[in-house]
Amino acid sequence: MSPEELNLEEIEKLFENDNKVKYLDESQAVYEGKYEAMAPHERVARDEAGHRRIKQLEPYFVHPHQTFRGRERIELADLIRASVDERPLHKFLKSHPYVLTRRIMPAHHGQLCMSKPRLGCEYVPDFLIAGLDSGGWWWYGVELENPNKAMFTEDGHETKELRDAIKQVEDWRTWLQENISYARNTLGYKYIDGDMACHIIIGRRENEVLEEKRLKSRRRAVAKRDKCGLFLHHFEWLLDDKPSLVRYESSSV
Repeated sequence: MSPEELNLEEIEKLFENDNKVKYLDESQAVYEGKYEAMAPHERVARDEAGHRRIKQLEPYFVHPHQTFRGRERIELADLIRASVDERPLHKFLKSHPYVLTRRIMPAHHGQLCMSKPRLGCEYVPDFLIAGLDSGGWWWYGVELENPNKAMFTEDGHETKELRDAIKQVEDWRTWLQENISYARNTLGYKYIDGDMACHIIIGRRENEVLEEKRLKSRRRAVAKRDKCGLFLHHFEWLLDDKPSLVRYESSSV
């Protein structure tokens, strides 16, 4: 799977002439490929297991059908502009988890949002998100970085802040791969995988020195280098209402 970012106008034009292509939310597209690669019996087992209650995680349940507007939207926009680091933004998202889950995993059957969960003694992601759809539970890690930093330098290289965030993501996955049974059975992160997709939210669009076309190309290059699913966003992305759609080609469509 190699999804390509498209804007809504491009999608509408392509869809008129192509009925063999799906257009999915970027988060969903990562796991669509994994689900399609499963044998039929693996899908059945996953579907049945995924729809069981995760009692230990019920306090983190986020109802999927909520509206983000008005005072909360204005408050978040002001925080994005004024915050000197990511801590006020983390506090806001912890208090308003739907603002985050609606962008990370728009699952129809509900989501989980865990603030500062522990991965053993070593690592503490800003958030772990789990979304429930017809294929079961799918997990995502979220790393917040300083809203005043940029993703890339003038020569197109990743900034130190972005490199550090990517290293954090890689460390989470390594820990999960080495401790998957402990994570699922002791910590209670049922059905989590060591290759979970992750989102990094860093900076504001106005921070970037690269022109938009090159910025998009560099973001895509970083994402393609990551085999598990990595998404880079500016904080304004949390304010967007349109889905982050990608063109997803599949032989099963």
